[in-house]
Amino acid sequence: MKHRLTNIVTGAALLGIVAAPIFQASPAQADQDDHGKHKGWTKAHNINARQHRQNARIERGERSGALTGREANRLEHRERNIARVEARDRRSGGKFTAQERRNIQHRLNNTSRAIYNQKHDRQHRHHDRD
Repeated sequence: MKHRLTNIVTGAALLGIVAAPIFQASPAQADQDDHGKHKGWTKAHNINARQHRQNARIERGERSGALTGREANRLEHRERNIARVEARDRRSGGKFTAQERRNIQHRLNNTSRAIYNQKHDRQHRHHDRD
């Protein structure tokens, strides 16, 4: 009986040691607030990060030949227009109103779809042949 009780206690202790790390917050989780965003994250970072990623997608599409030069120029023009709207909205108070943020996000969504559609429209840049 005593041996069985010892096994149960030992097993419970081992289970606690093994399970403890699972229930503790990881360092990445510790640096996040309730919304799953990292500390220091702001909505402006989200807009700037999206613009950066979309510009990178355009550049990759042009390098790979998935975008023609004209398609890339049009998409880059759209991105510049969004940046202008963003700069104008920031000058008018430093922060975006909810409506300004929705407008920029809407423009970014439309441009993202346009990038995808242009990259997948089967129009490819013709590589120069020597």
